Amino acid sequence: MNQKKKILIQQKGKALVVALLLLCFVWLMQATRNVSAQQNIDFTRDIKPIFDAYCVSCHGPKKAAGQLRLDNKVAAMKGGISGAIILPGNSNASILLARVTGSDGQAKMPMGGEALKPEQIALIRRWIEAGAIWDDGATGRQGDRANELPMHWAYKKPTRPAIPTVKNQAWVRNPIDAFILARLEQEG
Repeated sequence: MNQKKKILIQQKGKALVVALLLLCFVWLMQATRNVSAQQNIDFTRDIKPIFDAYCVSCHGPKKAAGQLRLDNKVAAMKGGISGAIILPGNSNASILLARVTGSDGQAKMPMGGEALKPEQIALIRRWIEAGAIWDDGATGRQGDRANELPMHWAYKKPTRPAIPTVKNQAWVRNPIDAFILARLEQEG
């Protein structure tokens, strides 16, 4: 074999090695991009729709079962009667995951509703592990009362209601009679 053929084969071999290295580099960059895209969980895009579909009907502004709200960052991070349910960075100790999976002897949530899909639970788990980042604009509400929980009726100071006016004043002997007669007149 002459010298020119040897040099040509060596050059082709080097070009092949460079092409393979370049191909591996491109593949590695694509794989890294896919992994980082999977790890970046956006609350508004990924988690809020799950909370809205499965949780907010019982843990929202109108009803806060267990004094827990999941429609609001401050209230959700505070937790409810059971304490903090989201522990950023620690999904294994977060009560939220125990409740949606039904593990640790907890009642499975949503109670009486369709269970979350395994991929939704995995998404919540990854969100908590990534630090439970909750963008501040997620509630879409402004104002001082947006972060407050509704107060349970037992903790509200009793107030005396106004005595209703009735048509037949002769029938009323005390204020209680006025309430009864007002209801009877209302019902006809």
